[in-house]
Amino acid sequence: MAWSTFTGKGSKGEFAFPVVTVHQSGTLSLSEQAYVALGKPQAIDLLYDEDVPSKFGVRANPDGDYQPRRAQNGKSWFISGSSFFRFLGRVPVETQRYGPVTVMDGVLEVNLDDPMAKPKRRSRRNTVEVEEQETLE
Repeated sequence: MAWSTFTGKGSKGEFAFPVVTVHQSGTLSLSEQAYVALGKPQAIDLLYDEDVPSKFGVRANPDGDYQPRRAQNGKSWFISGSSFFRFLGRVPVETQRYGPVTVMDGVLEVNLDDPMAKPKRRSRRNTVEVEEQETLE
């Protein structure tokens, strides 16, 4: 077994596998791993399956209609997908992350019925209580 050292302490979490995020706005975000798995394409196609409306695919296509844009952090790639999701009748009501996603025959497959669990966050209530306690003293 070959051990590797984890060096991401304190940084924003990244996954070691391909991840796709569908934002509430309809924008798709591909993780660096997902973008590399597609071959770092200049353009892509968004695919759907009429028999399985909960799944969609992303495929590299040099003549594709969608050009991924690199995020400012340089670690993800964005695609405007709002019209695609309206067409599917699956307009996102909240941002959801999907992964690990698989690439089969050059198509990155996403199942909209199987999002990743959301990370637990500190509640706003606890934050308000702390602020009130500090004010009262």
